Amino acid sequence: MAMNFRPAAFHAVPHRSAWAVRRSGADCVLVAGLRREAAIAEAIRRADEIDALAYIHDGTGRVETVHAANPDVVSVNVALRQAVTDTGKRCEITNLFDEEGDETDDASAAVAAVAKLADDRWLSVDLTAFVGTGVN
Repeated sequence: MAMNFRPAAFHAVPHRSAWAVRRSGADCVLVAGLRREAAIAEAIRRADEIDALAYIHDGTGRVETVHAANPDVVSVNVALRQAVTDTGKRCEITNLFDEEGDETDDASAAVAAVAKLADDRWLSVDLTAFVGTGVN
């Protein structure tokens, strides 16, 4: 399976007595003196512009959530109808499709799937890109 690498991410972080946006690996901030909500919106906006990730930190500086405009599915369990994105989000697989494009309930015949990311967002999943593994 080909690996997709994303450009540097953006972070909404506490900074002095306010909030700021910084780029991963940078010592200085890009924008400072913001309210938390504004810093989050700015980090997400910048990340979405270049298909990067936005890390949202809590008041102590720890990562609270990760936002991706176009998350990649990195793991699937067809039997449990679950997919996991590169941001760690677990998604329910709602539909499976066989080689002919017909909907199927047979996990062993499925070559594609649809996973629900959020109320109004869905991901298509090429199941042939994943190697099957067994559990001991």
